[in-house]
Amino acid sequence: MNREEFLKKLESLLSDIDASERKEALEYYEEYFEDSEKEEADVIRELGSPQEVAHSIREELAEKEIVVAAEGREESQSEKSQSEAGQFRKESSQGSKGMEPWAVVLIVLAVLFLGIPVGVPLLAGAFSLVAGVIAVILGLILAAAICAVGFGFAAIVCLVVSIVKLVTIPLAGIILMGIGLLLMGLCFLSALITWKVCAVIVPAIVRGIVYLCRLPFHGRKGAAA
Repeated sequence: MNREEFLKKLESLLSDIDASERKEALEYYEEYFEDSEKEEADVIRELGSPQEVAHSIREELAEKEIVVAAEGREESQSEKSQSEAGQFRKESSQGSKGMEPWAVVLIVLAVLFLGIPVGVPLLAGAFSLVAGVIAVILGLILAAAICAVGFGFAAIVCLVVSIVKLVTIPLAGIILMGIGLLLMGLCFLSALITWKVCAVIVPAIVRGIVYLCRLPFHGRKGAAA
């Protein structure tokens, strides 16, 4: 069997398929023969019999039809989903636009009626917590300042008395001087604590309170933007 006989036999076996598909298949195998550097007999052995080639062509066409049908179903389902989504958005927008003014007023009144009994205690609790923290910090500052003053006054007294006692009772003078120096150290420590609390903790608390007070206004700005 030569090339002409092979192609003629293949054409007769594909006579029942679409003319364009048959022409495309025959042109493909004719070009295959022309482009191959092998002998016609070797090419025919490589391809197989015309019946085998026709069978493989029919399988490829069947697979192509299945893929095309599946793609068509997917496109139709996608178009259906898009139309349903558009209809839903349209109905939703119509429903929201069709809300009566009295219904809006009732919703606002209900929110206020339910929110005030809950919001007021929460605000009062938050205010009480902040006030308690501020009171504790102010108490610490006041206590540290009083301790610094008290320790300083006691240290000065002890040092003055120790100088006098060094002349009359040296041992008692040395002990009082040591106590006076210890009290002076406690005075400096209390003063340092007072300064740290005033310089670090108080500004941080003030910044936190200012930030909390600005939160509602930040929310309004974001909503307006």
